[in-house]
Amino acid sequence: MKNIFKLLLLLILVFATTSFTYLSVRADGDDEKREHNEYKYRDDGYKHKEDDEKREHNEHKYGDDGDKHKEDDDVQYEERIQNQKNKQINQTNEVMESWSKWSRSAAIGVSQEQLPIKDSMKVKIQNGNESITVVAYPYRSEVMIPIKETSELLGADVAIYENIQAVEVVYQQKQLICRLGSRAVYENGLKTPMPVPTLAYNNELYAPISVLANGLGYTITYDSQKGFIFALN
Repeated sequence: MKNIFKLLLLLILVFATTSFTYLSVRADGDDEKREHNEYKYRDDGYKHKEDDEKREHNEHKYGDDGDKHKEDDDVQYEERIQNQKNKQINQTNEVMESWSKWSRSAAIGVSQEQLPIKDSMKVKIQNGNESITVVAYPYRSEVMIPIKETSELLGADVAIYENIQAVEVVYQQKQLICRLGSRAVYENGLKTPMPVPTLAYNNELYAPISVLANGLGYTITYDSQKGFIFALN
């Protein structure tokens, strides 16, 4: 009986020792596996972090490139629009003017030829056998002359309205009304553009010589010896 008891006790000790060894080995294996996984996840975490940093860098890069391209596109667009506007302005707001011909255009006059005078000076104005000397001066694309004296030389009746700073010229069936500072002249009651406004000079109202000549039915030429020559159409 004692032998049987000792044998059972020995078997129990062997079984307990074996189980403990197995559990220890398994625990060590689990620890190693868990540690391996931790390293793996840590490495993966570092990798993801590196990928995130790389992606963020690329986003900044592409974002900067996008902003740069957008700025370039905006500049090119603005330049294109401005060029179109300048082209339209040149086409619609400018017209080639001749100092001797009244275009009646609302556009800004640009001289297509050299003016016969370069500075304010006394010039002769001739109509048939009659002539007078007046002070004329260049202004933009026009030759400016005194309205009253020139119109009277052409045989027109002139009325000055000082209260509204205007002058009325009537010759046969033709009428012109000019007002100081205005680019418009009333030609036979019709508001018509002039290349430049009516101006005051030497206490007189001045207008382009082409407006007075063409508006009253005359043509105008220039001769260096005879001055400005008016002739009826």
